[in-house]
Amino acid sequence: MSFTAGDAEMIKTPRFSVPDSVLRRAKTGDTFNVLLKVTVDKQGRVSDVLLVGKSGNSIVDKEAVKKMHSARFRPFIKNGVPVVGVVTLPVSHVVD
Repeated sequence: MSFTAGDAEMIKTPRFSVPDSVLRRAKTGDTFNVLLKVTVDKQGRVSDVLLVGKSGNSIVDKEAVKKMHSARFRPFIKNGVPVVGVVTLPVSHVVD
């Protein structure tokens, strides 16, 4: 069942970051935006992550997918019952 980003409540947020190998070549102000389609099970655990919007850097993309697997959500509820939910979430990082 699909949900919006506004319906998603993360109770354990991953620490998203740009890997050092990318930072060495990045400039201050560079922005990496990734769009992830996340499947959340009835207990709020991430069961699948798909990359649906690339940042332009495959290392950043892979790291965002990897880190999202450690997230934990409040389960999605439909008619008072926890359900498997799918939500598309943006991940952005600005190099400072």
